[in-house]
Amino acid sequence: VEFIAVDCGEGAAPDAYAALVKKADGAGRPLILNVKDEACAKAALDVCKDKKPILNAADASNYEAMSKLAADASVVLGVTGASAEELYDTVAALEKAGNKNLILDLGTASVKDAFEKAVLVRRAALKDNDRTFGYPSIVNVGKLASGDSHMQAALAALFTMKYGSVVVMEEMSY
Repeated sequence: VEFIAVDCGEGAAPDAYAALVKKADGAGRPLILNVKDEACAKAALDVCKDKKPILNAADASNYEAMSKLAADASVVLGVTGASAEELYDTVAALEKAGNKNLILDLGTASVKDAFEKAVLVRRAALKDNDRTFGYPSIVNVGKLASGDSHMQAALAALFTMKYGSVVVMEEMSY
Protein backbone atom coordinates (compact mmCIF):
# COMPACT_ATOMS: atom_id res chain seq x y z
CA VAL A 1 0.00 0.00 0.00
CA GLU A 2 1.27 3.46 -0.81
CA PHE A 3 0.57 6.10 1.82
CA ILE A 4 0.99 9.85 1.67
CA ALA A 5 2.68 11.26 4.77
CA VAL A 6 1.50 14.77 5.60
CA ASP A 7 3.84 16.64 7.95
CA CYS A 8 2.63 19.45 10.16
CA GLY A 9 5.33 22.06 10.68
CA GLU A 10 5.90 23.47 14.14
CA GLY A 11 3.63 26.46 14.70
CA ALA A 12 1.38 25.60 11.75
CA ALA A 13 -2.17 26.89 11.87
CA PRO A 14 -4.84 24.18 12.19
CA ASP A 15 -6.74 25.54 9.16
CA ALA A 16 -3.62 25.49 6.99
CA TYR A 17 -2.77 21.92 8.01
CA ALA A 18 -6.35 20.79 7.43
CA ALA A 19 -6.24 22.33 3.93
CA LEU A 20 -3.00 20.48 3.20
CA VAL A 21 -4.52 17.20 4.45
CA LYS A 22 -7.61 17.79 2.29
CA LYS A 23 -5.40 18.30 -0.77
CA ALA A 24 -3.40 15.13 0.00
CA ASP A 25 -6.63 13.21 0.61
CA GLY A 26 -7.68 14.08 -2.94
CA ALA A 27 -4.91 11.80 -4.24
CA GLY A 28 -6.94 8.79 -3.14
CA ARG A 29 -4.18 7.20 -1.03
CA PRO A 30 -4.24 6.40 2.68
CA LEU A 31 -2.71 9.14 4.81
CA ILE A 32 -0.19 9.29 7.64
CA LEU A 33 -0.73 12.46 9.64
CA ASN A 34 2.61 13.45 11.21
CA VAL A 35 1.48 16.04 13.75
CA LYS A 36 2.22 16.88 17.39
CA ASP A 37 -0.21 19.77 17.92
CA GLU A 38 -3.60 18.69 19.24
CA ALA A 39 -5.58 21.43 17.45
CA CYS A 40 -3.92 20.62 14.12
CA ALA A 41 -4.54 16.89 14.63
CA LYS A 42 -8.23 17.51 15.37
CA ALA A 43 -8.62 19.75 12.32
CA ALA A 44 -6.93 17.15 10.10
CA LEU A 45 -9.06 14.31 11.43
CA ASP A 46 -12.21 16.34 10.80
CA VAL A 47 -11.21 16.36 7.12
CA CYS A 48 -10.21 12.70 6.65
CA LYS A 49 -11.19 10.47 9.59
CA ASP A 50 -13.62 8.48 7.44
CA LYS A 51 -10.68 7.23 5.37
CA LYS A 52 -8.91 5.92 8.52
CA PRO A 53 -5.52 7.65 8.38
CA ILE A 54 -2.68 6.85 10.76
CA LEU A 55 -2.48 9.63 13.34
CA ASN A 56 1.27 9.59 13.96
CA ALA A 57 1.13 12.00 16.85
CA ALA A 58 1.68 10.59 20.34
CA ASP A 59 4.74 11.03 22.50
CA ALA A 60 5.37 11.22 26.25
CA SER A 61 4.17 14.82 26.41
CA ASN A 62 0.83 14.49 24.60
CA TYR A 63 -0.22 10.83 24.52
CA GLU A 64 -3.39 11.29 26.59
CA ALA A 65 -4.88 13.96 24.31
CA MET A 66 -3.79 12.21 21.12
CA SER A 67 -5.14 8.88 22.35
CA LYS A 68 -8.54 10.47 22.93
CA LEU A 69 -8.52 12.02 19.43
CA ALA A 70 -7.52 8.70 17.84
CA ALA A 71 -10.11 6.73 19.81
CA ASP A 72 -12.88 9.21 19.00
CA ALA A 73 -12.02 9.00 15.28
CA SER A 74 -11.38 5.21 15.39
CA VAL A 75 -7.95 5.55 13.77
CA VAL A 76 -4.54 4.01 14.45
CA LEU A 77 -2.31 6.08 16.73
CA GLY A 78 1.41 6.38 16.00
CA VAL A 79 3.62 6.53 19.10
CA THR A 80 7.21 7.75 19.32
CA GLY A 81 9.77 8.27 22.03
CA ALA A 82 13.16 9.93 22.36
CA SER A 83 14.52 6.59 23.59
CA ALA A 84 13.39 2.98 23.58
CA GLU A 85 12.58 3.32 27.28
CA GLU A 86 10.40 6.38 26.69
CA LEU A 87 8.66 4.65 23.79
CA TYR A 88 8.01 1.60 26.00
CA ASP A 89 6.64 3.71 28.87
CA THR A 90 4.37 5.68 26.53
CA VAL A 91 3.01 2.53 24.88
CA ALA A 92 2.45 0.95 28.31
CA ALA A 93 0.54 4.05 29.46
CA LEU A 94 -1.61 3.98 26.30
CA GLU A 95 -2.36 0.29 26.79
CA LYS A 96 -3.27 0.91 30.42
CA ALA A 97 -5.68 3.61 29.21
CA GLY A 98 -7.25 1.05 26.88
CA ASN A 99 -5.78 2.05 23.51
CA LYS A 100 -4.27 -0.93 21.70
CA ASN A 101 -4.77 0.38 18.16
CA LEU A 102 -1.15 1.54 17.87
CA ILE A 103 1.84 1.70 15.54
CA LEU A 104 5.38 2.44 16.77
CA ASP A 105 7.35 5.28 15.14
CA LEU A 106 11.02 4.33 15.46
CA GLY A 107 12.16 7.95 15.17
CA THR A 108 14.42 9.98 12.94
CA ALA A 109 17.31 10.95 15.23
CA SER A 110 19.74 8.80 13.22
CA VAL A 111 19.88 5.65 11.13
CA LYS A 112 21.73 3.91 13.96
CA ASP A 113 19.09 4.89 16.52
CA ALA A 114 16.18 3.81 14.29
CA PHE A 115 17.85 0.48 13.50
CA GLU A 116 18.65 -0.21 17.16
CA LYS A 117 15.05 0.57 18.15
CA ALA A 118 13.69 -1.64 15.35
CA VAL A 119 15.73 -4.64 16.48
CA LEU A 120 15.13 -4.03 20.18
CA VAL A 121 11.38 -3.58 19.74
CA ARG A 122 10.94 -6.70 17.63
CA ARG A 123 13.27 -8.79 19.80
CA ALA A 124 11.38 -7.78 22.95
CA ALA A 125 8.05 -8.65 21.33
CA LEU A 126 9.11 -11.99 19.84
CA LYS A 127 11.92 -13.40 21.94
CA ASP A 128 10.97 -11.98 25.33
CA ASN A 129 7.20 -12.23 24.73
CA ASP A 130 6.76 -8.59 25.77
CA ARG A 131 3.49 -7.62 24.09
CA THR A 132 4.00 -3.93 24.90
CA PHE A 133 6.24 -3.77 21.83
CA GLY A 134 4.05 -6.15 19.80
CA TYR A 135 2.86 -3.53 17.32
CA PRO A 136 3.84 -2.73 13.73
CA SER A 137 6.37 0.03 13.18
CA ILE A 138 6.90 3.10 10.98
CA VAL A 139 10.34 4.12 9.75
CA ASN A 140 10.67 7.47 8.00
CA VAL A 141 13.72 6.98 5.77
CA GLY A 142 12.79 10.22 3.99
CA LYS A 143 13.82 12.10 7.12
CA LEU A 144 16.75 9.80 7.93
CA ALA A 145 18.32 10.42 4.50
CA SER A 146 16.64 13.62 3.32
CA GLY A 147 17.39 14.44 -0.31
CA ASP A 148 19.37 11.25 -1.00
CA SER A 149 17.15 8.90 -3.01
CA HIS A 150 19.82 6.19 -3.24
CA MET A 151 20.35 6.11 0.53
CA GLN A 152 16.58 6.09 1.04
CA ALA A 153 16.27 3.08 -1.27
CA ALA A 154 19.04 1.28 0.63
CA LEU A 155 17.42 2.10 3.98
CA ALA A 156 14.00 1.03 2.68
CA ALA A 157 15.51 -2.36 1.79
CA LEU A 158 17.20 -2.59 5.19
CA PHE A 159 14.11 -1.73 7.20
CA THR A 160 11.89 -3.95 5.07
CA MET A 161 14.12 -6.86 6.07
CA LYS A 162 14.58 -5.64 9.65
CA TYR A 163 11.11 -5.08 11.01
CA GLY A 164 9.85 -1.89 9.40
CA SER A 165 6.14 -2.42 8.74
CA VAL A 166 5.62 0.97 7.07
CA VAL A 167 8.57 2.66 5.36
CA VAL A 168 8.13 6.35 4.47
CA MET A 169 10.19 7.77 1.60
CA GLU A 170 10.29 11.26 0.07
CA GLU A 171 9.32 9.85 -3.32
CA MET A 172 9.03 6.51 -4.99
CA SER A 173 9.94 5.48 -8.50
CA TYR A 174 9.21 2.17 -10.14
